[in-house]
Amino acid sequence: MLEFFERKTGDVYEVSKINLGTSEPRDSLIYELLIENWHHVRFNTVNIANNEQIQKKVNPKRMQRLAKKALKSGLSTKAQEAVKLAQTAKKLEKGNINH
Repeated sequence: MLEFFERKTGDVYEVSKINLGTSEPRDSLIYELLIENWHHVRFNTVNIANNEQIQKKVNPKRMQRLAKKALKSGLSTKAQEAVKLAQTAKKLEKGNINH
C-alpha cells in the first residue's frame, strides 16, 4: 500500500511517496513512521510559483463534449458574424428573386 505525504510552505510544495507493504497499514504503523522516522522521509520539491498549478486530467470524452458545446454556442468575432449576416441576406435576396 502506497502512502503519500504532502507539505506546503509558502510557494514550495513537497510530496513524498512511501510503500508500507501490500496490505492496508495500521494506524500504529503510520504513527510510528511519523514519530520515529520522519527525518528519513525524502520529499520531492515543486515550486508552484514558477510552474503551473497541477491540474486534473480531463476525460477525453468530456473534452470532446466541451469542445462541441463551445462550437455550438458560436465562438466568433464581430467580423465573422458580419460576414455570416451578409451571406444570409444574399441567400434571402436570391430566394426572393427565384420565386
